[in-house]
Amino acid sequence: MHIITNLLAHKHGFTIDTCGCPVIIADGLRGNAQVKVEVNLKHFKTVEIAREIYNADSFMFMSHFKGHEITGFGGV
Repeated sequence: MHIITNLLAHKHGFTIDTCGCPVIIADGLRGNAQVKVEVNLKHFKTVEIAREIYNADSFMFMSHFKGHEITGFGGV
């Protein structure tokens, strides 16, 4: 599934040439690469995060904000 996601990102112009960095699907090719991290919060003692985020020195994430015709509002 994530191979398709990466190809879709490439198809939409998110490439190393346009972004200036690799486009990495952070939880692996099959969506099952995660690392358990201790957080000691009220409801969770540990959480699982994507392996590549855990191992990254830095990262940038992109989301969009878009108005929708029916609600007049949308966001991420």
